[in-house]
Amino acid sequence: MKRKYKILILAIFFTLSFIAYQTITHKTEITKFIVKTILEHKKENAFEFANKFVSVVPNYGIDDGFEIVSKDEFEKYQQGYCLAENRILDKKELYEKTIQRYLGAYIEANKKILEFRKKEYWFYKPEYDVKYYMSPLINYDNYLDIVSNLKDRNLTLEKVFINDFNAIEINPKNYLKINLDDNSVGFSSPIIEIDGEDELLMLDREYIFKKGYFLINFIIWSNFNQEVSEYYHKTNGNDREIRFFDNCGNVKYDIEQMYLSNRELNGG
Repeated sequence: MKRKYKILILAIFFTLSFIAYQTITHKTEITKFIVKTILEHKKENAFEFANKFVSVVPNYGIDDGFEIVSKDEFEKYQQGYCLAENRILDKKELYEKTIQRYLGAYIEANKKILEFRKKEYWFYKPEYDVKYYMSPLINYDNYLDIVSNLKDRNLTLEKVFINDFNAIEINPKNYLKINLDDNSVGFSSPIIEIDGEDELLMLDREYIFKKGYFLINFIIWSNFNQEVSEYYHKTNGNDREIRFFDNCGNVKYDIEQMYLSNRELNGG
């Protein structure tokens, strides 16, 4: 069979597959239009023709991570529209939804990892599960001195937070602080994250937003000092972990993949 006929057959196959996909996802108007037009242009390469009318945009709220849309919908997405809601979310709402969804997925994955390690490794006996604490006595004016002093005394951060500073367990999603001036999201008060045997400080500039992605600007408790704190508040985050998000605030975060990739103590 000649190469051009193979290409045509493949093009028709992909086009028909697209039609079936759109029918299943109820985008019948696009499908009917493509079918009608293809029938009227039988001699035109079906795949190239379909490509004139459809495109792909990110949709991290579904398993595929993308959505096939019409060219008009593609243009709207490029303008910033959340296609599911047919509107452009303002920055504050977009950032808030994005981080709330990210934290939900992040916490779920970490809990699964912790449970696996506790069952798999007899010697792995963390005193605490995945938890977050906030103290009414610690704020951004005094946290640097307090935490530095605790670190110098080689004390367990969580115990001191609870016993000496009346810290309570909280859901970090309820304490977001959004700064539109530098496109960052953090927390209204310093938070300590306990993740098994790991301790992290979560402060007021934890996530730095760029176009279509954000960077995670965390501080590990054992590495904390004045220099680290200054870097945390000045960095643009380019050396940090990246997470992608779409116009509706859905985040590219595969909980199962994260669990399988990080559950072993050796990181395997």
